Amino acid sequence: MIDQFHTPLWLAKAIVDRYFPDLDMGDTVWEPTCGTGAFLQAIPAYVTAVGTEADPELAAQARERTGREVVVGDCRSVAIDFQPTAIIGNPPFKTKIIDAFMERAHGLLLAGGRVGFLLPAYYFQTAERVTGYMCKWSISQELLPRNAFHSRMRVPLCFAVFSKDRRRTQVGFAFYRETDGVNAIDKRFRDLL
Repeated sequence: MIDQFHTPLWLAKAIVDRYFPDLDMGDTVWEPTCGTGAFLQAIPAYVTAVGTEADPELAAQARERTGREVVVGDCRSVAIDFQPTAIIGNPPFKTKIIDAFMERAHGLLLAGGRVGFLLPAYYFQTAERVTGYMCKWSISQELLPRNAFHSRMRVPLCFAVFSKDRRRTQVGFAFYRETDGVNAIDKRFRDLL
């Protein structure tokens, strides 16, 4: 297990309703790390949704539970034959996996496309990472209760929506650009501040 916490169905439905209420028949949703398929179940039946899952057993469970297409493979490299308009999920809590996938997602999505991920709050703890994303995405995030999962969850959670648009607005982030700018200054001069 690589820091995976499978999303309860009730929470997946609440997340889709809150953050993606405008999904319609013209959308194609990709759940890149679908696990047993909670988000695939939560997406309305009239919306095309496809999952990928690295674990063949979990992929089979997701197919059986949801009746949706689930491709076995690593989300960072698996071949997909569709154009996603939205990407929704709960990736493994490994920053290298998330960073690599977000790079791929930016290349796949057209303008207006969105990624909505349930993430550990620590993912946004450094200014350098967040300002890097701010160059490519508008981002909003909200904290979620960690006990929405189970007592084993030990990290604070958030749900973040990355939108591929020109605005580059951020909601829920204060002083990230400023901190990144100060940290980029040579230490001798930074100490003078």
